[in-house]
Amino acid sequence: MNGLNNHIADFLNSNPKNRLVFTKSNKGSIDIGKELGSFIKPHIEDKRLSMKTKDFIDELFKSNIKSSNDIGKFIPIKNLGILFEPELKINFEYFLNTYSSESTLIIEWKGEITTNHLFFLSNEKGLKADLKNLTYSIYEV
Repeated sequence: MNGLNNHIADFLNSNPKNRLVFTKSNKGSIDIGKELGSFIKPHIEDKRLSMKTKDFIDELFKSNIKSSNDIGKFIPIKNLGILFEPELKINFEYFLNTYSSESTLIIEWKGEITTNHLFFLSNEKGLKADLKNLTYSIYEV
């Protein structure tokens, strides 16, 4: 078992409410920005864009669940910045809470993470998401 899997297994043994793991690098992650960008392009003028986007994300996640004896069901994802776009009307904390309740989300995150806050880009110039109501772990290589 590699270091990341060991870290995740240890975290999951504490029976966290949410199964969220942030890491700087994770091979095999689904590129949410690329996938969602391709989906949105033909629907950009649709009044139901946010609803269609949420349905697309549900299907994308369901079709990309992976499994491991060590950590159970997990979904490796990266490039989540698109989820901060106001037109999509996605509550980022709710998104994390929802998808991390049944499967472990292994999130490749290049931005900054401080106590209870996640920053897209940096804490000076980026957007901020609140993590205080979520249980998570940070894997630093």
